[in-house]
Order: sequence, then structure tokens, then C-alpha cells
Amino acid sequence: MEDSYVYYPNLLGSRQRRFRKHCYHNEYKCHTDRQSLHTIAVLGNIVGGVTTIPAQSFTNDSGTSVAANGLIVSTSSGYYNVFVNGTFLRGGLTTLSTANLIINTGLVVGVTVVIEVIFQH
Repeated sequence: MEDSYVYYPNLLGSRQRRFRKHCYHNEYKCHTDRQSLHTIAVLGNIVGGVTTIPAQSFTNDSGTSVAANGLIVSTSSGYYNVFVNGTFLRGGLTTLSTANLIINTGLVVGVTVVIEVIFQH
């Protein structure tokens, strides 16, 4: 058994939380990559009860802005999670494309939105 750590952003501050994960290499072999993107909802994103956040509104873990049409969409073996102010949004409320993230509800201006994209291969 090999111990490793998974880092998740602390949405209430700039520090990250560290969680221990165990990987049993004798039972399976997994490689997981993770990318986290951050933004804050602004008034122009919220129209008619739907929030649409363009790719260029997000920054990655390094603080680098994402280019237009530069959002990473997970492959068939991966998935993505969306958090609003640190709360996980249930499936079916969001659509992620390379151009934008659509949340099928109107958010409050100023909330933090995080997309966590997980690639398993």
C-alpha cells in the first residue's frame, strides 16, 4: 500500500486542505489527474435564472487565466464537480463545455465557483 495525498482548495481562504488517500497497487492500477478552476460570479453571468460563466472568467490553481474556449472537459473515463461557495452542486444542474460553464440556476453575485475536473486513465 502506498500513501499519497490529495489536495483540495479551501474555499474560505487561500490555503489548501490535504487528505490522505490509499492506493492498493496490487488490487488495481489507477492514474488520476486533477485540475481545479476558480471564478467569482458577476452580474453579467446571470440572465433569466441561468448562470453562464465563460472560460476566460476562470483561473487555474496557479492563478493563470483560462483562454477563451480553453476549459478542460473530462473524457469518458473522467468527470467534473462544481462547487458554489464550497457547496457541491448535484448532478444535472450544470453543463461544461470548452467555452463555458452553464449552471441551471441563478446564482448570487459574488459567490465563488470552482470546477474540479478529474481524469482517470
